[in-house]
Amino acid sequence: MIAVAYNRKVVSGFTLVEIALALLVVSVGMMAVLGLFPAGLDANRRAIEETRAAIFADDVLNSYRAASRAMPWNQLANYNAPGVATNMWYASDNLRIQVDSPGSLNVHTNVYALFDDESIIEYAVRYRLVMNDETPSLKSFRLEIWPGQFGRADPEDAMVFKTELYHSGITSWPPN
Repeated sequence: MIAVAYNRKVVSGFTLVEIALALLVVSVGMMAVLGLFPAGLDANRRAIEETRAAIFADDVLNSYRAASRAMPWNQLANYNAPGVATNMWYASDNLRIQVDSPGSLNVHTNVYALFDDESIIEYAVRYRLVMNDETPSLKSFRLEIWPGQFGRADPEDAMVFKTELYHSGITSWPPN
């Protein structure tokens, strides 16, 4: 038997078309991943704003709840609550929360700074607080909050917090 040698050329590697397709798949995937970053940052910013608004609302509404126990019921409309978390921010002890009458469109702004020269604003909030006398023994509060110092104050864009205070007529505790 005679041995015949075949001269085969072995070709290995990728063609230009395969490389182009691989780069296309990788670039589409990277664009999708990079497209998620702005959405994630926006969701993070919104979560921080909602948390700060909830803390602000909790402080304001609880201040009125405490005042309803400490002052005459009919004077609650004249009470201006202190600014929020006065032990955390400088220059916030002179900020007062203002109550508006029903139907008012006034928007108030409170600005809280980290340093006493107010060079860095940590938190700014725009709000409208309305108190309604539902009955002689029931007052309701509606607090609308818009984050930031500037911008439109559309009622549709507001974060809304509500509470009701009931006055039982007991002026001291425990009753005599």
